[in-house]
Amino acid sequence: MVEVKVKLLNLYRMKIGKKYLIYEGETVRDIVRQFIADYKDIIKPEFIEDGLFIDKNLIFVNGRDIDYLDKFDTKLKEGDELMISWPLNIGLA
Repeated sequence: MVEVKVKLLNLYRMKIGKKYLIYEGETVRDIVRQFIADYKDIIKPEFIEDGLFIDKNLIFVNGRDIDYLDKFDTKLKEGDELMISWPLNIGLA
């Protein structure tokens, strides 16, 4: 397992009240599942499918969109930074 810094963007930062979280995992999937489990009370159910975020959520690893990497199967290294953004075209809860 590697330790990854998760930077919260826009409404996630406002709703959770933190700029960063720290998680451990091997892939983006591991981190996202932990994040969803920890904050399911503030995440709209329609943002989640099969225990992961739908495509409208923006997720970056070291500034690169996971859609251009291996999506949720992207392997993580010690010190990587994951950024999670609330869907920008969907309203507040």
